[in-house]
Amino acid sequence: MKTAEIVEIDLDPKEQRQIFWRRLLRYGLPLAAIALITAGLIAGTLFTNAKNRADVLGLSRDFVDALNEQVYTELRAYLGPAHNAVGNLSAAVPEKPWSDQARDTFERMSLEVLARTPQLASIYFATPRGEFFMVRRNDRGTADSKRIDRSEAASSVSWSRRDESGRVVAVESDPEDRYDPRTRGWYKDSMQNSGVRWSKVYTFFTGRTPGITASIAIERDGGARNGAKQIAVVGADIFLNSLSDLLASLQEKARGTLAIVNGEGQVIAFHEPEMVLLETADGVRPRTIRELGLPALAEAFDRLRIQGPSHDIVVIDGETYIFGAASLQAAVSRDWWLLLLAPEQAYLGFIAANGRRGIMASSGIVVLSILMAILLCYQGMRSDRDNRALRGLRDDIAAYRRLQAELADVSNLSDPTDEQDLQRASEILAQAEAARRISFWRIAPGQGLVCLDAFEEDARGHIAGMLLQAADCTELLAELTAGRMIDVSDTQADPRTAAIYPTYFSAVGTAAVSSVPILLANRALGAIWIEDPNSDRAITLNRSLTRTVANLLAARLAAIDEIEGTRAETPPGDSIQGEAAEATEGADGLSAASGRAVSLLEKRQASLDTAAAGSAAATSVFGGTTVLTLRLLDDRNLATRTPAQEQGAIIRDVVDAFEKAAGDKGISYVKFLTDRILAVDGFGDRDNGAAERLVDVALAVRERCSAIFLAVGRGPQFAMGLDSGTLFGATVGAGDGLFTVWGETLRVADQLAETTAPGSIQVSETTYDLLR
Repeated sequence: MKTAEIVEIDLDPKEQRQIFWRRLLRYGLPLAAIALITAGLIAGTLFTNAKNRADVLGLSRDFVDALNEQVYTELRAYLGPAHNAVGNLSAAVPEKPWSDQARDTFERMSLEVLARTPQLASIYFATPRGEFFMVRRNDRGTADSKRIDRSEAASSVSWSRRDESGRVVAVESDPEDRYDPRTRGWYKDSMQNSGVRWSKVYTFFTGRTPGITASIAIERDGGARNGAKQIAVVGADIFLNSLSDLLASLQEKARGTLAIVNGEGQVIAFHEPEMVLLETADGVRPRTIRELGLPALAEAFDRLRIQGPSHDIVVIDGETYIFGAASLQAAVSRDWWLLLLAPEQAYLGFIAANGRRGIMASSGIVVLSILMAILLCYQGMRSDRDNRALRGLRDDIAAYRRLQAELADVSNLSDPTDEQDLQRASEILAQAEAARRISFWRIAPGQGLVCLDAFEEDARGHIAGMLLQAADCTELLAELTAGRMIDVSDTQADPRTAAIYPTYFSAVGTAAVSSVPILLANRALGAIWIEDPNSDRAITLNRSLTRTVANLLAARLAAIDEIEGTRAETPPGDSIQGEAAEATEGADGLSAASGRAVSLLEKRQASLDTAAAGSAAATSVFGGTTVLTLRLLDDRNLATRTPAQEQGAIIRDVVDAFEKAAGDKGISYVKFLTDRILAVDGFGDRDNGAAERLVDVALAVRERCSAIFLAVGRGPQFAMGLDSGTLFGATVGAGDGLFTVWGETLRVADQLAETTAPGSIQVSETTYDLLR
């Protein structure tokens, strides 16, 4: 039956409902409160995180816009001087730009512009004839001038070097310089278009650094017939590494990756300036955005080309980013874009940290709530447990009183002739102790333990009259005679009960036993055995009811002793102690058995020779023989060494015990055959009393062998059989020959040993009749 199906039928339905509502209030309300508090805290935390996330993402869009405005403003301020410089200088170039006066004026103005504008790298102009004049910033904080004179026959290149004060300290020529401005993109673009033009990103010929050029063509009136005439192109170079430094300064604010790229994917500026240029076999060139090695940024640029400028949250390769793109076309007249790609956690990290702190604080509240609820539930459980214990105690007291009332009706328990009240008392105790079996035992001096009554709860049956021989229960009988209470949890392993386990406890199925002594004037008369008790269900209140029955039985046992007249002649315990001493003496005498083995064999052979006198080949018939067969059960156990011997095994002790017991009774015919030991008595004039002598041998062997196996922690591994009848005998073999016997009696004894329980002695009906 399942646990859920067990119902207390004694409870009133109204009381059951009250218990249900009481438990619901004690346990349900605290648990519901914890659930509500936890759900509220979780919901509040999730709502706060979602709200903060939305607010931060909105702020991030505003930040991208502000960042774009800042970069746009910085970029205009950065590129504006170049735009103004080429415009102003183009107005100062005269009709003949390659005159000495024109070059001097251009040089002076250029030096002033470079001194005021640190982002400008150089200022120059070129004529349609290929003449070129440039003022370029040097490493000493001033500027050098480069001049290219060109004629139809040849060209010359010269450099004017200035010191820290700005004075020309050297003029150098460079015959290897083959620079021609007319081949450069900035020159061609300006000659083909009017106004200030911005070049693509390229590597400067002088300095090998990335940059861009602002240039404008100078037009002069060529007459009515010819219209405007382009006499020169003025240009100004800007180093883009300074633009990368600008992005690097904004990097910490952006918390992500900043880059300026053009529509073709070339990197104009990057927050890591060293990443802008790429060394190739063809020289130095700007990197493309894919060559930066940042797949997320490359994918963001692809989104830009498809969607245009936007602010959005994108997921790239499973990671969430805040993406922003803004156009810089109005600042540079080029297809330039400012890109920002930042991990979401860069903006939401503090929210996650605050969320974790909030969760930890909330968890503390939840833990405190749980502890309070546990405390309340624990108090409720203790209250319920105490109530159940009180109710159980109340029920036990009621049951105890009921059993006391029933026991009070057993008025003739002290009468040795009243079996009905004795049986009623055992039934009451079985119910009180919740035991499987209750048995009453009387100590019979000189005999052992006699069962007055045994009641088995399952079968609801009584048996009586069993006798446990004193020789079989020496230790147990000594404990009972001393009037001690005994508790045995394993009747097979405990030394006090192991000896009678095969004959009694195993037969009735008892695994544990508790013994309550029956005392009269401090003298032990017997015991009450509570076999396989259930202490959880017992209602005897510390066995007070069992002791009450023991006190009532004491008068009954004293009356039996008086009738038999045994206690008067024998002092308490003398018979038992004498039997125990005799058994001990026999056990101690076993050590001399091996010393007597040779004399036993000689005596045995002489006796057999006499029994078979007349003819060695003649067959003799012995009609009054008894055969004892000892069967050994486990070969491996027989090979186990005993604690008392460093050499040898159990089999040696068993054989010694058998030969000693047989020798003590004068049994001459003993044989050891594989796993059998055989003893035969009743030859010739020894046919009278053979059964009694071999039974004594069997009892002595059983006691000693049980002790041998118990000493090594094993149960009895032997069994014995006895039969009486006719045997045939003859001397066989060469020389003097060997006397042997055979017949049905041998086979019956062997079969009896084969079919009985371990540690038991089974006798045939023929032998039983002789013994009786």
